[in-house]
Amino acid sequence: MPTPVKSSENMSKHMSKAEKSARQEAEASVRPTRDKVKLRPPPWMDRKGPEMKHWKSILKRMDGIDILDDLDAESLGIYCKQLVERETLQEELRLAREALESSKTVLAYSKQLTALDGRISEYAEKLGLTPSGRVRLAQKRAEAAEEDPNGDLFG
Repeated sequence: MPTPVKSSENMSKHMSKAEKSARQEAEASVRPTRDKVKLRPPPWMDRKGPEMKHWKSILKRMDGIDILDDLDAESLGIYCKQLVERETLQEELRLAREALESSKTVLAYSKQLTALDGRISEYAEKLGLTPSGRVRLAQKRAEAAEEDPNGDLFG
């Protein structure tokens, strides 16, 4: 498993001034700096559906934290839809257990739920919806910007 990614402010490893500068520039380039962020649900999201409950809850909990940007609206919408799908599967699993259905049915719901949980987590991380996802994007850009001092030695 890879080591967790840290932002440049939280790093303790030694880096040259050029490396620090490249890292900070890369981090700044993936952190949008807008005067006013106004996240609006994507047009395909049902404004009266259960996914809006998640949308409003997430935005309320993130009030004062500048992680999401206008660019994240579609990703957040998909994330909210997946959370609703997860709730539906959880309820179906509960009903299957109450009805004492076959263990195959309960196991099938459990597997679907586990797979969906993994997809939700991966989706959020890869798209930069998590703080570590944003830092990982900055780290990749900083590494690409660093010049190899010995790059010309081998042609």
